[in-house]
Amino acid sequence: RVGQLPAAPAHFVSTTLVLCEMPAVARSGPMAVEVSTNNAEFSSGGVEFLYEDPMSVLSVAPTSGPDLGGTRVTVFGANLPSHADIACLFGSAASGAVEATWVSPREVVC
Repeated sequence: RVGQLPAAPAHFVSTTLVLCEMPAVARSGPMAVEVSTNNAEFSSGGVEFLYEDPMSVLSVAPTSGPDLGGTRVTVFGANLPSHADIACLFGSAASGAVEATWVSPREVVC
């Protein structure tokens, strides 16, 4: 279960791995994650999952550059995450991902 929400079905993979889908919540923030084998007694231990507001890209500047790459692009949006592994993806292939620098929740530079 997540927080005090009703327990959801999980898929047992091994004694060290259980897969489950996180339920929707009304607000962002950390929520405790617990497991149970009988839906009555739950684990404890302070493991949390952080729900974040959905991010969105509103615009980029500049909007074009040479096909050789190398153009510094500023991404403007909402709720842009400050994670250490943040990246910008140009195109649909993972090979198009480039390192990004978080400036604020509204700006990232690639």
